[in-house]
Amino acid sequence: MAEVHAGFRTSTRSLKIGRKRVLLALLHGVDPRNYDSESRQSFAQSLATEMRFVKEQYKTNRLVILGDFNMNPYDRGMNLAAGFNAMMTRKCASPGLRRHIDVDYELYYNPMWSLFGDNTEGPAGTVYDANNQGPYGWSMFDQVVINHSIMHLFEKVEILTHAGPFPLMNNKGRPNAEQASDHFPILVTLKEEYNE
Repeated sequence: MAEVHAGFRTSTRSLKIGRKRVLLALLHGVDPRNYDSESRQSFAQSLATEMRFVKEQYKTNRLVILGDFNMNPYDRGMNLAAGFNAMMTRKCASPGLRRHIDVDYELYYNPMWSLFGDNTEGPAGTVYDANNQGPYGWSMFDQVVINHSIMHLFEKVEILTHAGPFPLMNNKGRPNAEQASDHFPILVTLKEEYNE
């Protein structure tokens, strides 16, 4: 995967799925311990502007954004039109565009919504923090958002609790920061297009 664009806390790469190219943007958002919610929202808007530039430069809207956003799916930066514009269902993202103040913004699908809470298989999020920085207990900071044009390629996303035989969770079912990381990793599966 060759890097095609390097930005502030981002790396965009060209990824081949079948015979088609997809842009994969990897990111590490600004953290809630050092940046308030307005700063993280501002970062999201700046990054969304950068991603629009990259899509124009490479003449494609086939973009997947993956990484530690340091925001939950419901945070404003994730779903503002001028931010990541990421919707909780494929149906919500299916119109393709959302108009805001006379500007059209492309919609993204965020499948991480479906992994929140007790009624899901696996942990209820990717990060656990119950202090003043994490009032919800579980957060879903590690996410993938998929441009509406290729959401049909999305097969599944999983929160990983093991790396092979090595456990990534502690005895409380939370990320084992002492042995691995304070975040659970995610695994995204995309499928090839057969009608190319």
